Amino acid sequence: MPLRPIDVSKLWEHSPKLKEMVEKNPAAKRFLFDCGGHPRSIAFTVFDLTREPGASYDGLLTSLFSSNGYNLAEFSDSLDLDVLAPCILASHQDFDPVKPTSIAQAHRDRLYLNSMDERSLLQIPFTSPIFVLQACKRKKSRCDYKGLERAIFALLEEYFKLGTSLESRAEFSVEQPAWARFERAVLIREMLVRLFLHYQRGKNDASAESTVRVRLEDLYGVSLAPGTRFLPLHSAALNASDIVLDVRQPGGILDLKHKMPLRPTDFAGRDVLSTAVKCVSNQDGTDALFVDRVAASVSSSVEYHELLIECKWSAQGATTQFSLKDMSSKLKLLQEQDGRGERAVTPV
Repeated sequence: MPLRPIDVSKLWEHSPKLKEMVEKNPAAKRFLFDCGGHPRSIAFTVFDLTREPGASYDGLLTSLFSSNGYNLAEFSDSLDLDVLAPCILASHQDFDPVKPTSIAQAHRDRLYLNSMDERSLLQIPFTSPIFVLQACKRKKSRCDYKGLERAIFALLEEYFKLGTSLESRAEFSVEQPAWARFERAVLIREMLVRLFLHYQRGKNDASAESTVRVRLEDLYGVSLAPGTRFLPLHSAALNASDIVLDVRQPGGILDLKHKMPLRPTDFAGRDVLSTAVKCVSNQDGTDALFVDRVAASVSSSVEYHELLIECKWSAQGATTQFSLKDMSSKLKLLQEQDGRGERAVTPV
């Protein structure tokens, strides 16, 4: 019988001993959150912490998937791209037990769903970060990648290490402050969505030239109902249905290590199309951008769509929203920019 997810924050509210352990060990607290509410994972982790309160994140991960009489490895071993695609792309699946699809059945068999909406059998499935991390480690150890798996699993591993374990992995904190790691995680997320869109549309071979036609809703839309995606309300002024892009498979992050604007020397011998372009972190201008070819353009008149990305890192307990003052300052800066990121020089 499927169990509903556990809210781990409620656990230490009712257990002073567990609360003391997670307050002294941020890595353990993060790991419990990363269990995604999966009851058995949480139970084994709490048991391990009672024996070793100072256990590291990676130590807890290794212990969880070791022999413990309950084979949790089966939850991660079958996490392939077919199963992960609807999780990453937020695609509804039909969980009707009478006529299950292969993907929905795989989720049901392995309890990846873990939170069933009683109002509908059409659900967006999800799995936990620890299962994804373990699947990445298994793929790497076996080196049995097929097609896009090599690129996707490597990015998934880095994404979850950066995005869900910011405060618990010392190897990332020597040269990269938390906000810089967050900005990199945002870019990796963008790359993963684009790669999964290629996979979902039958382009499973790694290719620098392969393209798929993608609407902005596919990249940034919110899936509120099966088969439909909507851009957030603040994007309503943009008629996204008229914008279709030829998106290529991103091959990596081009880190310029300086502020905008882009300079010709930045791209000497490099193709910037569908490449994640990263600028220096914590600047006044934009943090990153993607350049994609507009699908409707022709060879004699090629048009490009530039997506500027502005990240906002908020400390724990702080707001994640831009204030009106922040937004006004950004808009003014964009109006004064010549190119991107630097103020225009007014001729005397």
